[in-house]
Amino acid sequence: MGPKKKRLYNLWVKEQGTCYLCGFFVPWPPDDIKDPRKATVDHVIAKSKGATRLNNSRLAHQYCNLLKGSANPTDFLKDTIRINFMNRFPKDSE
Repeated sequence: MGPKKKRLYNLWVKEQGTCYLCGFFVPWPPDDIKDPRKATVDHVIAKSKGATRLNNSRLAHQYCNLLKGSANPTDFLKDTIRINFMNRFPKDSE
C-alpha cells in the first residue's frame, strides 16, 4: 500500500468509514475510480484558501467531495439542507 492510500486508510479507520458530509458509509477499498462512493480525502478548508495540512483532512465520498468543492463545509451543509427542505416541503419554503 502506497503512502497516499495508507493515509486514506488511516483516515477511513479514524472516521469509522463514515463520510463527514453526508453521514453514510464509505466502502473500502477505493479501487473503482468511477464509483461515486469512492473514499477520498477532503480538505475541510480548501488548499486554495490557504489551508495547511494539520487537522484539515476528513473522509468523504468522491461525489460529496466534488459537490462541496472549495466551499466552507458549514455553508455547503446549510445550502444542501435548505435545498433538500425546499424539495421536500415546497409550500413551507415560500
